[in-house]
Amino acid sequence: MYQYEIHNAAVKHIVPRDQLLIYKVGEGWERLCAFLGHPVPENVPFPKENVGGGTPGNIMDKIQQFKVMDKIQDELKTSFAKILLTGGLFCAAVGGGVWAFRRMAPYQ
Repeated sequence: MYQYEIHNAAVKHIVPRDQLLIYKVGEGWERLCAFLGHPVPENVPFPKENVGGGTPGNIMDKIQQFKVMDKIQDELKTSFAKILLTGGLFCAAVGGGVWAFRRMAPYQ
């Protein structure tokens, strides 16, 4: 929590007051839209936080729609596959070396 408070204090110190909106999600559209210079959306409920999946307007549902999430998942799958392949090849090489060494040991 301490780092969070330090970060917020730094932001408040650095960003000019007319460019910084300190906003609580429960405040709704009005203050946010006024600050951004946009009209308040009509017939669009304000997104809710901490609501279980499947509820329209859930923030997590919207985040999961971003393509970047798909990209991250693809990168993770590729990375794990590379790690497993590299580890498997390394184990096979070490095992093969040990096997070859043991086979040659009686002849020395």
